[in-house]
Amino acid sequence: MTGSPAAFRPWLVLLAVLAAAVPAPAQPGAPPDEPADGPPAEPALPESFDEPIPLHTSALGAFTRPISSSSAEAQRYFDQGFQ
Repeated sequence: MTGSPAAFRPWLVLLAVLAAAVPAPAQPGAPPDEPADGPPAEPALPESFDEPIPLHTSALGAFTRPISSSSAEAQRYFDQGFQ
């Protein structure tokens, strides 16, 4: 070999950066966007999941901000979201 070890340092740094930028190979047989042990399990939903969200009519203050809907109920739910 010719040259000093310091002459190889920039090439070693470049090689290290390129090696770090290459993604790790996927496990054999696994789809590219799913882990090898299968898709994650669906979380259990609470029993009240399908019930409508309650509209609280008191103790929320007087804040309001007009929305484009003409529905008074939509306006109340929107205002409730800011409380």
